[in-house]
Amino acid sequence: MVEEIKANVETPNEVKEEPTLTKKELAALRKNERREKRHEKIRQKFFKDDIKYQGPLSYRYLRILGWVAFVLGQLALMNSFTSNYNWDPLGPVAQTIFSFGSSLMTPFFVIASFGMVLSGNRGYRNFILLYGAAFLAIGVGVLFAYYRYINGLFVASDMVEVSTLMENFIADRIHINVFADLFAFTLFHYFVNYTPKKYFQGKKIYIFRLFSLLPIIYALLSYILKTSYALGALGNLPFGFFPFMTTKSPLMVMIFVVISLWIKNREKIFIKIGSTKEQYNIYLNSKRNSLSFSIVLSVVIAIFALIDFILMVILAMIFAAKNQDLTGAEVFVNSFGVGQVIPCILAIPFIMLYSYTRDHKNTQIDLFIPIAGIGVTALVYVEFFFNFIVFMMKK
Repeated sequence: MVEEIKANVETPNEVKEEPTLTKKELAALRKNERREKRHEKIRQKFFKDDIKYQGPLSYRYLRILGWVAFVLGQLALMNSFTSNYNWDPLGPVAQTIFSFGSSLMTPFFVIASFGMVLSGNRGYRNFILLYGAAFLAIGVGVLFAYYRYINGLFVASDMVEVSTLMENFIADRIHINVFADLFAFTLFHYFVNYTPKKYFQGKKIYIFRLFSLLPIIYALLSYILKTSYALGALGNLPFGFFPFMTTKSPLMVMIFVVISLWIKNREKIFIKIGSTKEQYNIYLNSKRNSLSFSIVLSVVIAIFALIDFILMVILAMIFAAKNQDLTGAEVFVNSFGVGQVIPCILAIPFIMLYSYTRDHKNTQIDLFIPIAGIGVTALVYVEFFFNFIVFMMKK
């Protein structure tokens, strides 16, 4: 018995060797460690204490500014038409300022809408129904008002040439239904960022995402029809098409496409680093993300404005090289949309002062804003054309 114990003491227990990793397995392990470190840095960046800065402007102020820009745009449109008959009540300076100001309407409305969706104050359904109803109402309203009243008035007064000129003028400008753009932008943002709760589950979500191509196709088709008409390829295009076309250039469309994709990519990053949907929603309501939204949006607008400016310079050089009058470039500005993004630079200070985390308890004012905007616009149209008709009758 003693000899067995001595044998066990003298013979140490065998130590099991750890299995050695191959070079491929070791490389994969180190890659996972580096990825986890990156994810941890991202988590620290996203989830550290929120910042104190909060822009003083809320969505409500952007919507008010959007309606102001809309009214200015209608004034510029009417004044540019009546100036063909030597009636120019605004003058060239005011005409230019109002035209520039009208370009800010779509950015203000879209940014306010995106911000309200990000903060959870409003759902996609609210804006889709609102902009969709406004889109149809303005399109049908323009056709009814023109054929029943404007065209009927000039025809009854044996001023058929004025009716024809006005129809061609409206078709040339093609800035009638700005809510077509808002409806298309909101739909694209909806199909890219919203996740259905009942339908399109699992891999079917990709079918839902493909629907985002519909508003893009619609915007491109409108642009192709407008440019073809401007070039004379569609001389007999029915007037009824124009009130239902988008009004913005592809560059303006790309601004909000990039922003929607940026928002979607933020969500993908959160999922990639192992965060939950609840954590992502908390971050969306943070002042830090609101400021990031404003900064990224301002940078994107500045980049596309620079591209737009380069296109304007190239266009001017082409006309100058052909010894053509630079006023001929007006066709490109109005129908091709060149130069539309440049005025959006003026929106950047408002964007940097904007915070979608600011909310308002009294939502009745939000209902009053569009009603007031539509009312003021209708009053402007009635007064402007009343004075124009009086002017024409005195000639």
